Amino acid sequence: MDYGEYKVSRDLAWKIILDMGFTELPIKVSAICQKLGIEVRSYNKAKLLIEKYHLEYKTRKTDGFTLGINGRCIIFYNDSCSKQRNRFTIAHELGHILLGHVPQKGIYLATFSKGSSLEQQANVFASRLLAPVCVLKEVGIISVKQIAELCGISETAAQYRFNRLNKLNEREQHFLRERGQSCYELSSLEREVLIRFQPYIKEHKL
Repeated sequence: MDYGEYKVSRDLAWKIILDMGFTELPIKVSAICQKLGIEVRSYNKAKLLIEKYHLEYKTRKTDGFTLGINGRCIIFYNDSCSKQRNRFTIAHELGHILLGHVPQKGIYLATFSKGSSLEQQANVFASRLLAPVCVLKEVGIISVKQIAELCGISETAAQYRFNRLNKLNEREQHFLRERGQSCYELSSLEREVLIRFQPYIKEHKL
């Protein structure tokens, strides 16, 4: 995934946060799907539909997947996974849909190779949507557990965001020395997200 693809995914996550009017964490992924007309079903509750399209093998191999039926998108997720894991899975699949990875015509099963550019794009979208680092920085996050609790994600996913937060904080020091400005809030979208979240940040400052 090149920087251009990364930026598209990152900016889309910020745009969705703004368009949906979110002002606090955790981000309600189910509300996004509902507003956009995207169905979300667990493997157990969608058993008949899964059998109809012969998708049983997907339920054995993945935590979630998306089926496109003539512009109608259905996200399926694994009931046996934790709520936190499922939130990321659904956000990831939502990323595939909003990034245009699922065709609008015909019946299409969204299947992507592990580590592919499209998978990376969906992961960037999901992580930036559920755990916006700019908000986490202002809250004063100092641990993986804090991110997991505030954002409603697994500690595994939170570890990636914690690593990213530390990397950006190191980059900020370089920016301040070399350019006299922070590497945060360079995007108007990021600045707007921070403005919207100010009451939440003040309330949850650590």
